[in-house]
Amino acid sequence: MSESEKLDYLVATPELEHSVNKLRNVRRSIDELTKLKEEFESEIKAALGEAQSLFDEDGTCMLTYKRGESVKRFDAKWLKEQDPATYEKYIVESPGNRTFLLKKVD
Repeated sequence: MSESEKLDYLVATPELEHSVNKLRNVRRSIDELTKLKEEFESEIKAALGEAQSLFDEDGTCMLTYKRGESVKRFDAKWLKEQDPATYEKYIVESPGNRTFLLKKVD
């Protein structure tokens, strides 16, 4: 099949429709669990304050919360503003990715 003959859409089979609905449920569960995880993490971080480790009463380390090493990054936005010619000289265009977007159902 040539590039121009590729289908633009597909009609879902009942099995595929079932999979999409299960995916919606999984994503909803992930969102709920992510929110709950963030609430627990915030509570623990607030309790830790500046402490880096949390131990239980038996002396076992339950978790650590340490600052990572600083990271150096290239600032492409700055280069584009300060020296557009150099920026354009090294910019590389790559093909876009396909986006998997689950549409909301009302």
